[in-house]
Amino acid sequence: MESGDFKIFDDTITGFGCRLIPSDESQAEFVVALRNKPENRRWFINQSILSQATHLAWLANARAKGNDFNWIIELSDGEPVGTISLYNIDWSAGAAELGRLLIAEPWRGRGVAFSASRLVIDRAASAGITRIDLVVKPSNCSAIRLYKRLGFIVADTDEEIITMVKMTPSA
Repeated sequence: MESGDFKIFDDTITGFGCRLIPSDESQAEFVVALRNKPENRRWFINQSILSQATHLAWLANARAKGNDFNWIIELSDGEPVGTISLYNIDWSAGAAELGRLLIAEPWRGRGVAFSASRLVIDRAASAGITRIDLVVKPSNCSAIRLYKRLGFIVADTDEEIITMVKMTPSA
């Protein structure tokens, strides 16, 4: 299937007490501030400080690709509390990568990351994605626990990253 067939990722996704809003320019300030906090930046492979201009250019490029979808995680009251993405989608192979998951400090440990991840995984499965990969730093123990609770298993590991995979039921 081709990316044009999947407008399913352009919609708001709601469930499990949160809402995923497709990321756009209006949330750039929130995303950049969240991404640049040292306690968040340390978990990224690229730990550079992100400028708003760089983020906006990256977001435009991601949208143009047709295989890179990014959401703002909001609570049911509309408060933005994080980000999540499904990207590097290979439509013909039914494979994608989950990541860019960030939750603002006051909301960590409250199930928001689990709920948002479930929403993206369920939406991906309904679009025919049967394999979802992710990478995580070995020192990010809370993320590894989360991904295991979501059904991901370790596929490969080295000193820098752990690759995890989840097979989803076909739609």
